Amino acid sequence: MSGSKHIATPRKDAWLEKVLNVDLAQLRAKALPPPPSSPLDLSKPAPVPSAGTPPMPRLGKAGGAGVALAQCVLLWDRTCKDLSDQIAAMQQEILERASGASDFAAIKAGLHVLEAVLEQLNSRLSEKLNQIFGTPDKTERDRLRDEARQIVVEHEAYIAATPLMGALDGNPFVPSFDGVTRAKAALTSISEYL
Repeated sequence: MSGSKHIATPRKDAWLEKVLNVDLAQLRAKALPPPPSSPLDLSKPAPVPSAGTPPMPRLGKAGGAGVALAQCVLLWDRTCKDLSDQIAAMQQEILERASGASDFAAIKAGLHVLEAVLEQLNSRLSEKLNQIFGTPDKTERDRLRDEARQIVVEHEAYIAATPLMGALDGNPFVPSFDGVTRAKAALTSISEYL
């Protein structure tokens, strides 16, 4: 590995190899020395994207079904936004720390796998909840509520079955990442309401 720069620590390397499916050892064996660059400042703390984010609200029927439904929509929208912000911060941190590394191109190319989370845990649930809110017919609302429950089940199954989801919270680049835990809590709250 002489002459090649990498983002250091076996934990970070293992995370990149597992999550981004990048074979760093093979890349480093073939790597040419990187162009001279300023050293990375690894002493700076990673950004904390979710700092100050309020805790999950308790959804209830105190303000009526319409209020609770609106709370569900807001909760899921905020959860998706927080998850997106945290993934963006993690991608940025990885790119900053890998800058100038011999395996930078492979790491950068591998970051697309993180977008799959946002593609799966999307606004579909909020849209379905909004349809319930805007439907005066009880039979139609019940059908839409069943569809919303199914979306919650799909999201929960995705989180449980996808190894990537288990690697995000507390990752070595942004240890404060808690988007998966927050998504699970939001889905539980919404499921309890539905």
